[in-house]
Amino acid sequence: MTVLVTGATGVVGRAVVNALREAGREVRALSRDPGRAAVVLGPGTAIVKGDLGDRDSLRAAVRGVDGVFLVSAAEHKPAHDRNLGTAAAAAGVDHVVALSSFAASEGDGSVLGRWHLEGERVVAESGVGWTVLRPNGFMSNALGWAAGVRAGLVRAPLPDAVSVPIDPRDIAAAAVAAFAAPPAGEVHVLTGPERLTTMEQVGRIAAVIGREVRFEEVPLAEARAALARRYPAEVADAVLAARVSAGAERGVPTGTVRALTGRPPVTFTQWVRDHTEAFGGIVSAANA
Repeated sequence: MTVLVTGATGVVGRAVVNALREAGREVRALSRDPGRAAVVLGPGTAIVKGDLGDRDSLRAAVRGVDGVFLVSAAEHKPAHDRNLGTAAAAAGVDHVVALSSFAASEGDGSVLGRWHLEGERVVAESGVGWTVLRPNGFMSNALGWAAGVRAGLVRAPLPDAVSVPIDPRDIAAAAVAAFAAPPAGEVHVLTGPERLTTMEQVGRIAAVIGREVRFEEVPLAEARAALARRYPAEVADAVLAARVSAGAERGVPTGTVRALTGRPPVTFTQWVRDHTEAFGGIVSAANA
């Protein structure tokens, strides 16, 4: 089986590429910058130049593949997912596994939820067999606090906001499991094993690295300005609005990772142990 991975140099895309290769699948990565992708992904992955906004490039990219792991930017999902679905259907692709978001499970009351629901809809209407993965927040988002952790102070908004964060490697494992089964038009909500607030995540990091880390709440306006320095303004607004309006269901673990992969999802503490170096800590014998 050959799988095309879009967004292959991103956090989830890289994990999916690695997991597919470990499962013995042939992998083709779509990239606007093949040279950079080759450096990020290393040897062993075929790379094809293309862009989800360029329909002609997608026709060439999907030729000869059996499956596609689809990652697209939230604000472009309706158009880009439609482009990919159209190209995949024309090429006779069997299965598209699309990365969506938990925001879609909360309905179309937020811009972020609407973008992802529309992306899911156009994939389902493409005529290609499909599976949708809706992960909760990524554990890897905590790497954004790494500099603060090393300095002993993490500043973030919404300290009591809850989620059930998931290791991107578990998302990748779920994707591999999805490709191993016939596409059945299923939506899988993926979470980690435990409910954690923002402050509790910081506390877990401090416990693993064995140092005190203070927490300081950031006003929403400041948080929005920080997001806007990294993303388009509409994305910054949508992400922050989704965090503020998140319902209680965002804090409820599901058993989907275990059901799909046959093993429990990685805990946040274990994820931190695996990334201790990024936070400037050394794992003690007690935490090993």
